[in-house]
Amino acid sequence: MQAQDELARSDLKYRRLADQSRELAKYQAALHQKSTAEQHEFPFNPKVDVLEETLEAVAGLCKVARPPNLGYRSHPQLVAKWVIDAVMEFGEVRYAQGHQDAQQAKDRLTRDDLLQFEALYELVGEVLRRQR
Repeated sequence: MQAQDELARSDLKYRRLADQSRELAKYQAALHQKSTAEQHEFPFNPKVDVLEETLEAVAGLCKVARPPNLGYRSHPQLVAKWVIDAVMEFGEVRYAQGHQDAQQAKDRLTRDDLLQFEALYELVGEVLRRQR
């Protein structure tokens, strides 16, 4: 019986080591794998076009007009500031819409109304208990 226990423990130890070895191999393979950005790199597209398309995408998503003088010749801080301001303003508008929708969906009862209902509920419960 003792030999079987020893054999079972060594078998379990071997399985754990094999699992750890497989996990380590997967991790090492992932480290050497190229990222998706490198796999989908388009070397013939000028960075100017990429920037222009990105600015157009931000303007379209955030529903703001892109300043006509904003582009690849602009100071990088001005470009970054415009993108950040556009995204933040879009987020604030969406937050306000969500807050307004939540307020409309909220129950129309006030806290005082709910407290009165609770008192009535307790009163009805007391009357029903007396009826038994």
